[in-house]
Amino acid sequence: MENNLNKTDLIRIRIKHDPANGIDEMNDYVGYVLEEDDIGNILALVPGVGSETMSLGPEQYEIDSPCEQQDPLGKFKKHVVDYLMCRGYHDKVSEHMDTILNAKDVSQLESLLKSTGCDAIAVLNMYRDYVANEPVR
Repeated sequence: MENNLNKTDLIRIRIKHDPANGIDEMNDYVGYVLEEDDIGNILALVPGVGSETMSLGPEQYEIDSPCEQQDPLGKFKKHVVDYLMCRGYHDKVSEHMDTILNAKDVSQLESLLKSTGCDAIAVLNMYRDYVANEPVR
């Protein structure tokens, strides 16, 4: 279920305390905001706790940072944009931004890179740069 929830636009949160456990038993749970009021109270679905929704106050959760949520292809798309921008392809990035954002796999991005004038060596160097700079998990 969590895999499918990650594909939605729901805001992802982290809960630091399982209400079913005592205060000394801390667990980290991921949840997804279904509703939020004006003062930060939320109704969330937390797959690790069960299928019931949970009501949480602002002090009981924190928003999961977007960079942690981003899928590997999304990170690679960002790298492609950064790579092209650093090499002066500003006009190409602007022209092809929709294609980059909507690419479903790396082969579409490779085709785009080749259409902007990058040869096979430049594409290989971009992959190398990505792998060298991607943080290890």
